[in-house]
Amino acid sequence: MRVSQVQSFNLPLDPPDLSGLSPAEIARFSQVLERWRTEPAALLTMLFDLQEIWGYLPQRALEHVSHVLRIPRVDLFALREFFDLLHEAPPRRVLGLCANAPCAARGGVQVAALLRRAADRRPDLGLHIADVPCQGCCDLAPVAVLDGWPRRLTPPVARRLAQALLEGRLDLGPAPERGGRVRPTPTRVAYRNLHRPAAHRLPVSRAHGGYAMLEQIVRTWSPEAAIRAIAESGLLGAGGQRGHRRNQNSRTAPP
Repeated sequence: MRVSQVQSFNLPLDPPDLSGLSPAEIARFSQVLERWRTEPAALLTMLFDLQEIWGYLPQRALEHVSHVLRIPRVDLFALREFFDLLHEAPPRRVLGLCANAPCAARGGVQVAALLRRAADRRPDLGLHIADVPCQGCCDLAPVAVLDGWPRRLTPPVARRLAQALLEGRLDLGPAPERGGRVRPTPTRVAYRNLHRPAAHRLPVSRAHGGYAMLEQIVRTWSPEAAIRAIAESGLLGAGGQRGHRRNQNSRTAPP
């Protein structure tokens, strides 16, 4: 069987029944599909936006996406199955904790241990602690994700939250209003331009500041100045290790 035949087999012949959706849900659904239909690199982002409508991704929604955008159903269901932040059914209240290097170096391991112990002792509260990948906002480290939104969760705050859980109180604050999942914080870098049309294309990235700082450093800074700026900034990037930062920064850059 050819690949085209397999893909055709996974495309719905008839549009799924959406009669159970409210007019507001259908309008939002159509808006999201129209927003992302011409963005080939934004399928995952589109699924996150759709999940904001219901809090999960029902089967009929994915079948409708497949029918409208001509995307094989197997691809959509595989994405929903693979990513922990995409849900097949309405999820329990989930508190995601980032364990990447910058968050771990700033107390994330301690935060995770405190909250997992408390949640395990109070399963009746229905709080699920999950590991999440880097959220692109290391300025907030250590990062926790609640209802799809990243926020800072330091060890002192985690201790208070753990104590509240042990006392039977699930006080995580109000859930944010529904809408776009990724909104820039004042210092957000990695996801700042994620929702721009054609953001995956180099000219668009450069038009909105992409590579500008790198070009400035390469053209006008000495290697010593670049090393000094990194050392003084206190930055911890993905893959970096706090214990080795001083040695790494003290090395002489190649000419």
